[in-house]
Amino acid sequence: ALVALGGNRAAKTQLGAWLTVRCAMENENSLIVCFAQNAELSVLVQQSAIFNHLPVEYKQKTLGQSEYISYTKQNGNSVILPNNSRILFKTYSQFQQNQTILEGLELGSFSPKLVNLGAWCDEYLGGPELIDTLGFRLATRNAKMLLTFTPIDGYSETIRVFLDGAKTLETKPAALLNNRALPYVQECKERDAAILYLHTIDNPFSGYERVAKEAQSKGDESWILCRLYGVPTKSISSKFPSFSRETNVVKPESIPTEG
Repeated sequence: ALVALGGNRAAKTQLGAWLTVRCAMENENSLIVCFAQNAELSVLVQQSAIFNHLPVEYKQKTLGQSEYISYTKQNGNSVILPNNSRILFKTYSQFQQNQTILEGLELGSFSPKLVNLGAWCDEYLGGPELIDTLGFRLATRNAKMLLTFTPIDGYSETIRVFLDGAKTLETKPAALLNNRALPYVQECKERDAAILYLHTIDNPFSGYERVAKEAQSKGDESWILCRLYGVPTKSISSKFPSFSRETNVVKPESIPTEG
């Protein structure tokens, strides 16, 4: 899996849409399922971004025996490419209501020429059930999963599992934090996954200068870490948002018996 964490307008959705389209086009007979928070966001955000990344010749409504490409802002789209690759669109509420919606699906491609992507989950706030279910669906074709997440309100328990004990492989300087080295690429400790931090400044269309001025006026380090560098600083549901397993969890023999 690849977990992409990013600040405001760090192009996470564009990354997911671009990668989904590229993999569907390069890996014939592939099946990629894309999850969004609800039907409205699926159509207006996720599906719209995927449609925009399709080649121009594919954007005209195509209703053929081997391909089906149709998109409207009201109803969304369905995508079956000429190479028989399919992109399916689902929502988290659908899975919550019926956890069998993925049964029988073999995600990814048996003969990939590019990254063997089989699933893209955008802004996932749920528990491990969907991630674990997708893991089984991805295993048959040895496919991969992409999770894109904005930690504005904190990180979920699912994201925490990826973050806990992660090893930093690459860093990038944070201009608004005195060029402090922040994690850019990390390797997960407990899962076969990597974490990529997308910085707002790296997106030339993000309006970074305006966001940077707002950040400097606030002077809030946690706000800057989250909003401009995608670094989570608190848990969404935790009663103790500053709690850290690395700092606050100690071995029983290290706990004082007095005082």
